[in-house]
Amino acid sequence: MFLLTKTSSLHSSLPSLTSSKSPYQELINSFLSGRNKLTIEAYRQDLGDFQAFISADTLDDAAKKLLSSSQGEANYLALSYRTHLVEKGLAANTINRRLASLRSLVKLGNILGIIPFNLQVQNLPSSAYRDTRGPSVSGYRALLETAATPKTPKKVTKSIRDISILHLLFDLSLRRNEVVTLDLEHVDIDNSTVSVLGKGKTERIKLTLPEETRNALSGWIKVRGDEPGALFYHLSPAVKERKRITGTGVYLV
Repeated sequence: MFLLTKTSSLHSSLPSLTSSKSPYQELINSFLSGRNKLTIEAYRQDLGDFQAFISADTLDDAAKKLLSSSQGEANYLALSYRTHLVEKGLAANTINRRLASLRSLVKLGNILGIIPFNLQVQNLPSSAYRDTRGPSVSGYRALLETAATPKTPKKVTKSIRDISILHLLFDLSLRRNEVVTLDLEHVDIDNSTVSVLGKGKTERIKLTLPEETRNALSGWIKVRGDEPGALFYHLSPAVKERKRITGTGVYLV
């Protein structure tokens, strides 16, 4: 009861949360602001799953349920949620990511003075991620050689596109998402640069293109044309319009 009373008094004393919105609405907005689109989407999915678990109508209601509880009640609720995720058979890494989202939200609530505690529910033991070092130099050359040998004359355009993608992935060590989110405007062939939005970043950074990468991109852009939009797109005959290639599409390439 003391904690609930203290929480109520804290709400009225927060200068940064004095708007027509509830403090929980403001908390969710603050939690998601200043992040890139993919990070926001991931957090929304994680918090949305918790929202469904407690049968809350909105994310704001879910935050209110969690943060208006006492420290013991909040930790018990998070522990119950962890058990629920385990019983669903989710991977430990997935469970831990969702718990991390909850802890981060509560931590921000603590920083803003909405609550006087943090969540203490721990992660599950998890195995190491698979080896993501990628191909060796010889493996990369084999990929380039395969891409440069189209099976039919109709596959020449795909060959030019795939070679450009491989150069960006290997020569600049870009992630798949960094490649697929590139638009034509982000490539400056004349100055040999490409503007990339890195993981967790909100502003693009310019990277210098090695000569081979520049030549590969130049060749692709000549085939692609100067139409604004996605730099790389699907070439399937089933796709009638230019549709941006996805990370999964790059993986399949």
